[in-house]
Formats: sequence, structure tokens, C-alpha cells
Amino acid sequence: MQRRPGGSPAARPRMATQALECDELAAWLRLTTTPKLGGAGLRRLLNAFGLPDQVMRESEASLARYVGEALAQSLCAPPSADFEWLVDYTSIWLEEPGHYVVTLADSAYPASLLASTDPPAMLYVCGRIELLHPGPRGEPAVAIVGSRQASNVGRANAGLFARELGAAGVTIVSGLADGIDAAAHWGALETVGGTVAIVGTGADRVYPEINFPLAREIAGAGAVVSELPLSTRPRAANFPRRNRLIAALGVGVLVVEAAPYSGSLITARLAADCGRDVYAIPGSIQSLCARGCNRLIREGAMLVETPTDILASLGLASPEPDPKSKPGKRQGRAKDAGAKRPARTGKREEDGTGTGTGTGTGTGTGTGTGTGTGTGTGTGTGPPVRAPMGQEQGADAGHEASHSAEASQDSSEDEVLRELGHDPAPIDVLVARTGLPGAAVQAAVLALELDGRIEWLPGGRIVSTGA
Repeated sequence: MQRRPGGSPAARPRMATQALECDELAAWLRLTTTPKLGGAGLRRLLNAFGLPDQVMRESEASLARYVGEALAQSLCAPPSADFEWLVDYTSIWLEEPGHYVVTLADSAYPASLLASTDPPAMLYVCGRIELLHPGPRGEPAVAIVGSRQASNVGRANAGLFARELGAAGVTIVSGLADGIDAAAHWGALETVGGTVAIVGTGADRVYPEINFPLAREIAGAGAVVSELPLSTRPRAANFPRRNRLIAALGVGVLVVEAAPYSGSLITARLAADCGRDVYAIPGSIQSLCARGCNRLIREGAMLVETPTDILASLGLASPEPDPKSKPGKRQGRAKDAGAKRPARTGKREEDGTGTGTGTGTGTGTGTGTGTGTGTGTGTGTGPPVRAPMGQEQGADAGHEASHSAEASQDSSEDEVLRELGHDPAPIDVLVARTGLPGAAVQAAVLALELDGRIEWLPGGRIVSTGA
């Protein structure tokens, strides 16, 4: 990846917020928790009277001119015990280090949200508030969203894009959901760009609970953000509100995996509606989780294959050169006896039959076992396989071990095929996904190829045939 000249991204300086007096906090809370007032009604009152504490000093008749008699009466009624508890609880919460409330009147309020069509009046933040703003060199934020039931490939892609974008200083925004969201947060957590989780609960709650360790890490190294009052529980109606903030905070949204009617597509639509870029990673037509992304691309989203595609669109990297314009050999699967597949680990050179012990390394063709020790090199037309490390078993070890090896081989084949999924992948990726030794993965790949269940693609990648 070719980064923009100018060195590595700089760390962001810490940012402070305006401290609120108790009566100011109570006034902001009163306006944001009054049922049916909504963002539009709240902004009408702020435009008419100024800050919330000034609004709350107005008469019922004055307020009614802007929000109607029923809402004016609610605003002027004595506060309930639940409301007074919320004010006290929020005040105590704000005393903790790294806890902030950012209001529309605060200079620390994110400019990207302020320019949106429905900016929340208050943001509750746990963590680094500076991540809600561009970096020292103007590095923006990009949202990464996708399926909760993500494939292993999808999670890996989300983590890869988050790490690479974060390393370039881009802040990664997501929603703390399981699947793609969690993978993106983990990928960006330790990068200079950092990560922001916008949640559909109060900032003092974690949903789903399985992501509690992740939320704790983000609160320490990134930022957890909510527009909802503290102690708010997860409700279905909260998440579309959350999605609009995810879409608006950055300059674009990357959809990694999405089913045809995924909530991620709603986030992408919201991003497009507010003038943000929409990126999508294409996938196999056989994969349900790829259909949403493929549809976005068909409708005009930018197809991305590498993090550099996004960085280049942001002016943070040079575009990757078109491989068609580069001189040199074209990689591909061997179609004739003289062609060579991209280099991989070799197979024993010994050819013949017999029993005994021995070791051998090299490349070549042949079957059987050799007697003695030796090394050799060679070339051949068949797909090479790495020989087992160490001593081979002799015949008298033998019969029971061969049955065990066959069962293990079958199990390895199933696991490799399962982890391969619908999208092409190189062998080293399959080794990482399965956790199996490299030799076991290569042996499984050979067996699957001979069975016609996988095939090789250009660039040394493997794809399932669906057989």
C-alpha cells in the first residue's frame, strides 16, 4: 500500500468538553427526555429562546407558541421522581474519568453530526472525545458495518480493512453489534485512528452482553457514544436512530457483508442520503451474506477489494496500479504439462514402493515411500505437497495408525472446505482459519482437488466448486 507522502499519522491531542452546572444539565435532560418533543421541537425552542436553562424559565404560553399546549404543559409540570433520579445518576456518572456529555452548544460537538439533518441534542461519551473529530491532518472517520451472522471471511475482511484504515489515521465507526461490527472494532482498536462504537442503549450499558470485554477496551482506547439517556435498555426502535449517527459521523460507510434486507443496507441508504460515500465488498452469488453488497454495487456503491481502494478515494494513498498494465507473466492455473502453478511447498522426490523409515524433502512427482534418507529437488506437473516432518511410520507401526490418519484426513478436508466458504482464499489464509498444521491443510487441499471439490484460481487462490 502506498501511503500519501508526509510520514505516519500523528496521535490526536486530548480534547475537553464544557462543564455543565447541575441546573444546566437538568434543563438539557428535561428537553431531551420529554416524550413527543423530538429533535425538531427541541431545536425550535433553542432557536427561539437560547440555551435549555433559558427555555425552562419561559412561561407555558410562550412555549406553546412553538410546540403546542400539550408539550408546553409537560415542560412546565413539576419534575417526576424518575427524572430527578436521572439527573442525580447522570451527575454521578460524569464524575468518572473519561465520561462526558457533549451538547449542541459545546465546541466539542462533532461538526459532521452538527451538519446532519437530525443532530442529537446530547451525546454521552465514554472514552476519547477527540475521536469524534478529524485527525491532525484531516484524517476522517469511516463506518464499517455488516451482518451479525457474519462468515469467517467477512470477519477477516472487516478486521483487515479496519486495521489498514486505522493505521492510516482513519477512525473506524461501528455499532458494537456481534459479527462484522465487533471484528471492525477489534481490528482498529490499537491503531492510531482508533475506533468509535455508537450504541443503541445508554452509554452505561452494553448490548449484546457478549461484547462487554470489547466495550471495556473501546472505552479505554476509543470511544463509546450514545444519544440515549443513561440506563436506557436495548429496544428495536433505538437502533435505526443509532444507524443514522453511524452513517453521519464519518465521510463514508463500508458494507462488508449484508443479506438482502439487512439493517446494514439501511445504514448505507442513510449515508447516501446525507451525501456520504458508500463502499461495498463484492462476494459470491452463492452466499446470502453477499447479496446485499452486490446489490449496493449494482446501485452505484463503490466496489472495493483492498483497503487501499478506500484510502485512495480519501486522498490518503495512491491507487493500486492496474495489473493489466504491468508487464510480466500472468499467474494462473496450469493448463498444460509445461505450465507451473505458483510456487508452493514441495513433495517427496522418491518414487517406488517398499516399507521402512526415511525422510525426504523437495518437489517432484511420484507415489509411494522411500527407503533411507535423502533430499532432492525437481519440477513436475502435479500439485506438490509438503512431506511430513520428522520420521515416517514403518509398516509394523502401521495398520492402526493408517486408519487414524485416514479419519484425520477426512476431518481436515471437511474443516478446510467449511472454512473456505464461497470466496477464494490462498492456503496461508486457510491455515490461519482452521488452526491446522500447514502440512495437514495442503494434504487436505490436494485431496479436495482430486475429488473435484475445489480448484485453483490465478494468484494461487483456491475456490470451492460446490461439488
